[in-house]
Amino acid sequence: HRATPRFAHVNQRRGIRWHLLQVQLVSIVPIGLFAAGMLYLHWQAQEDERERSQMESVRLIAAAVDNALDSTVERLSIFARLWSSTSLDDEAIYGQAKEAQKANADCATIFAFRADGSGVFRTDLPFGEEVPTTLLPELRKPVIEERRPVISDVFVGPRTGRPIVVVAVPVLHGGNVTHVLIASL
Repeated sequence: HRATPRFAHVNQRRGIRWHLLQVQLVSIVPIGLFAAGMLYLHWQAQEDERERSQMESVRLIAAAVDNALDSTVERLSIFARLWSSTSLDDEAIYGQAKEAQKANADCATIFAFRADGSGVFRTDLPFGEEVPTTLLPELRKPVIEERRPVISDVFVGPRTGRPIVVVAVPVLHGGNVTHVLIASL
C-alpha cells in the first residue's frame, strides 16, 4: 500500500476552495467595479447640478442687489432734486432724511456733505453734532465734478466694523453741485 502524503487531501480541498473563490471574485469584482463607476457618475452629476444651482442663486442674488442699489440711487436722486428745489434749511432736510431712512430698511445712515467736503449731517447723529469730513475720495470726483451718482465697492465701515456699500448723488442748485447725499447700505 502506497502511503499517500498526509496533506495531499487538504491541498485538493484548498484547490477547490481556491477555484470557488476565483469564481466568486470573477463574478463579484466586475459588479463592484460597475457599482463604483455608477456611484462616481452619480456623484459627478450631483456636483454639476449643485454647481448649476449655486450659479443660478448667485445670479438671482446679484440681480436683487443691483435692483436694490438702483432703487437707492433713484430714491436719493429724488431726495436730492427735492432738496435743490426747496428753500428748506439743513435742519429741515435732516428731518426729511431721517424719515426717508426709516422708510428704507436697507439704509443704515444718510449723510450730507457740502461740495467743499465739510459735513452737514448724519442721520445716526443728532443734528448740529460735528460730522466727520469723510467724503471718500473715490466718490468726490464722479459726484462733484462729473455730477453723476456713484456706488462704492463693498468696504468695512470704520464705525460699525460691518461690510457696507455707499451710494452718493449730487445735489444741484443752478447747475452747480452744492451738496452730496450719501446713503450707506
